[in-house]
Amino acid sequence: MVPPKRLLIVEDTAAVSRLLSRSFEQAGYAALVIDRASDLPAALDTGAFHAALVDVDLPEGADGVVVAQRLTRLRPEMLVVVMSGDHRNLERAGAAGLTRVLPKPFTQAELFDAVDLISG
Repeated sequence: MVPPKRLLIVEDTAAVSRLLSRSFEQAGYAALVIDRASDLPAALDTGAFHAALVDVDLPEGADGVVVAQRLTRLRPEMLVVVMSGDHRNLERAGAAGLTRVLPKPFTQAELFDAVDLISG
């Protein structure tokens, strides 16, 4: 049996992280949710991830664009998608070289489209 692909979700809004986690788990992924950038090293120590979804606005003054760039540097094989409800954040992510973005709010279909994009 092939183990499920692991997905890292960096999202501080509990309702959003629960929705993402449930949606991906129902689609056959194993999801790990962290709600702050300071938890990133411990999360990465748990093993490899196929992909990460990173919210731009994080607590403790953390910038999700910087977190996503760090993930890209530390784990170049991991695909990273940046999420935000502010189009300026998504433009900033693009300017930083992060080309996979998911505008909030999104539908489940858009979320699964992002998964198909990641998986492809």
